[in-house]
Amino acid sequence: MDNACLLCLLQVVLLFFSENISRHIQESMKSGQASAAIYAFALTWKEIRGIQMAGCIRQIPTGLEAIRVLGACLIKFPFTKEFFDTGVPLRLEAFAKRFKVKLYKFDPDVIYYLDNQIRFGFRQQITI
Repeated sequence: MDNACLLCLLQVVLLFFSENISRHIQESMKSGQASAAIYAFALTWKEIRGIQMAGCIRQIPTGLEAIRVLGACLIKFPFTKEFFDTGVPLRLEAFAKRFKVKLYKFDPDVIYYLDNQIRFGFRQQITI
């Protein structure tokens, strides 16, 4: 694994909107544990590579970070604006109320890099 890839792994930040009554939020808050995996698209098992992480989820209060995440969501999913009046600036509070969501952050404690291109089942823990 090259240094650029390692640097990206060490700066993993996963922010997401979710309902506080969703199963993954409820179970994570109760247990204090969560996991996530990110893989590149692959057509065969030999191409599978990505990361697996374990850690915890915490709620992020409204503020600048939440506003930035909302902006990124609107860029990635521009159709979201269709749920709101046109010509009116979309506010974080309106977004959260309309979709009944809160902002959460996944904080990994451990990260594994997986790469079947190296060999089948290759897995290496990355020091955070």
